[in-house]
Amino acid sequence: MKKNLLFFGVSFTVLLSACGPGSGEGEGEAQGESVDTTTEVSHENVVYYAAPSPMEVVNMIETTDVPFNGALMNAPSKVSNYTTTVKKATNLGVYGADLSYVALFDQTQKSRDYLNVIKGLSDELGMTGAFEKDFLTQLEKNIANRDSLLRIISQFYWDADTYLSENERSVTSALMAAGGWVEGMYLSTQIAKKNGKNTEAMVQRIAEQKLTLKNLVLLLKLQGSENLDAAEIISGLEGIKASFEAVEISYSAPEVETKDDAGMTRVGGSSNVTISPENLAEITGKIEQLRALIVN
Repeated sequence: MKKNLLFFGVSFTVLLSACGPGSGEGEGEAQGESVDTTTEVSHENVVYYAAPSPMEVVNMIETTDVPFNGALMNAPSKVSNYTTTVKKATNLGVYGADLSYVALFDQTQKSRDYLNVIKGLSDELGMTGAFEKDFLTQLEKNIANRDSLLRIISQFYWDADTYLSENERSVTSALMAAGGWVEGMYLSTQIAKKNGKNTEAMVQRIAEQKLTLKNLVLLLKLQGSENLDAAEIISGLEGIKASFEAVEISYSAPEVETKDDAGMTRVGGSSNVTISPENLAEITGKIEQLRALIVN
């Protein structure tokens, strides 16, 4: 059964200054596709980069009629294996993507399992102060309401990003975003790999991640390049980015339409994405490798 779900994409936006310490301030976009939002201000040498939340990529799955597959997710029991800050931060993103996936399919008990893991990792990363006091109460209250739960998950990652940026922990924020993106892409590419023609619309959405990945790589290279563990993740993402170069994306000219009866003006347009089966298989393989590095 196809899941009819609003697209809850929350972008992490990190403010970086090359002239000062690696502090940042998070901003968010309520929903929609991530686009290349890089802006450079030469006088102040300030750069803005946007990266995805776990929900953004996972919600590609709503374009399919493919049933839930619990075997694809990272098991909550593996959380005890993550002992470094890099592992905890990236897998917090991974588990966030998995939580979005189980919530999408109304898996109430699994949602509780992943919520508990996410709460534990957040505490270990010193992020308790990021959330409102009634956060867990709201989660439990809405555990069986898919749309409400996904909204709360979106707010969770927005609050976490803001808190980390305000406390000069933008590296942790960037790693969390990377883990969520990789897991979301892993879920999506594995579903496409196993279900073929039933996932054509999702494959197009996968290909459109070319622009999102560009932002993510830029963000990580500026924030985490001096950390050896993070450098491995950056290298893996660079390899995936190289494969995405074969993806062709073109855009039609905007069309402006004014409706006289309502006095409303709409600006429309469309994109055309071309990705070959061979290119998709190459991207899928590289996603598998990087995901294994993160979760094992």
